Amino acid sequence: MLPDDERRHRMLVRVHTILRAGDRAVFTRRAAGLAAGGRWQLPGGHVEEGESVVQAAIREALEEVGVRIAAEDTRFVHLVNHRVATGATRLALFFEATTWTGDPRNAEPDTCDGIGFYPLAEPPGPLVPYIAEGLAGYRLGTTFATMGWR
Repeated sequence: MLPDDERRHRMLVRVHTILRAGDRAVFTRRAAGLAAGGRWQLPGGHVEEGESVVQAAIREALEEVGVRIAAEDTRFVHLVNHRVATGATRLALFFEATTWTGDPRNAEPDTCDGIGFYPLAEPPGPLVPYIAEGLAGYRLGTTFATMGWR
């Protein structure tokens, strides 16, 4: 019999940051050939072992769009617990930052083939589905949603 910690369900955690300037935010388009290639998303990625979700959001913003965010300038705004087509489950945490250092740019051209500031009310499309869900909740002021469950 496996110890309790080896039997427990584990799920991947992703973080995304809404880099907001007024009514616009930075969006990136996933490169063709990747999962969800051609779809738009917010800067972000997977949480790595040993880092907090805030540390991951800060790291991903720097890696993907070349901006530096201070921890005190991040604010949690939404969480989506979703199930992907394969049946795997994920958590996606969304943060907002309105202050950062640097100009957003495509810092990962192998995984991103587009970047820009777009209105939050009319984001570019198509969006990665759970990103669309997270943005909808953010605009409504809710902090939690689920999608993909029966």
